[in-house]
Amino acid sequence: MTATAKSFSGNMKALGRLASQISTVLQGKDKPTYTPNRDDDQMAKDPTEVIHKAVLRMLPRNKLRDDRDRKLRIFVDAEHPFGGRPLEPYIMPP
Repeated sequence: MTATAKSFSGNMKALGRLASQISTVLQGKDKPTYTPNRDDDQMAKDPTEVIHKAVLRMLPRNKLRDDRDRKLRIFVDAEHPFGGRPLEPYIMPP
């Protein structure tokens, strides 16, 4: 299974809501194949301190937390180091 990179927009979103939704995706809870004891391969966006800490603190404190934390990459604008690989925008539910 190959991971798809997801893009999250924080425009006009509260930090807690954004962090909560990102942590849900990092845990794989947005997929129908979610199982709490398995870490599916997810990728997200070079940490900026505030968002990184908020997302990290919303992840459960278990043995998968460090692996999920390593997958989180945060970019300030649309530029990213993935070259021609398009990022899939994540539409956050209301």
